[in-house]
Amino acid sequence: MNQRLLRLLPARLHDLLVELDGHRRITRSINAAKASGDQDATAVFHTGTLAAALTRQGMFRRGDEVLAYAQLVLAKDGTMHRYNALFAGDTNKGDLMAYPRFTLEPRWIDVDVTGERV
Repeated sequence: MNQRLLRLLPARLHDLLVELDGHRRITRSINAAKASGDQDATAVFHTGTLAAALTRQGMFRRGDEVLAYAQLVLAKDGTMHRYNALFAGDTNKGDLMAYPRFTLEPRWIDVDVTGERV
């Protein structure tokens, strides 16, 4: 077997397992929200764990569902508390969101509105 392939295989397998675990947690949170009677979650979320983790179309569909749910919750409730609570349960080990979050610091922003360096 190709030596490069043997070196990449564990990394690819690890990435796949992390992806599956993350989507499994998200799906568990969604199912818990549906079971508790969240009609918006029932109306919006339809993509399963395997489709979201293993296919490009499923990944995009899951992202669209999360966005649609956020917009629906904000429009109905006026806050994002219910949206944040969906992903903050024990199924996500206390993480606020199952998706990566980035913190921007002021020194990172060095381009003005026209795109010219300041």
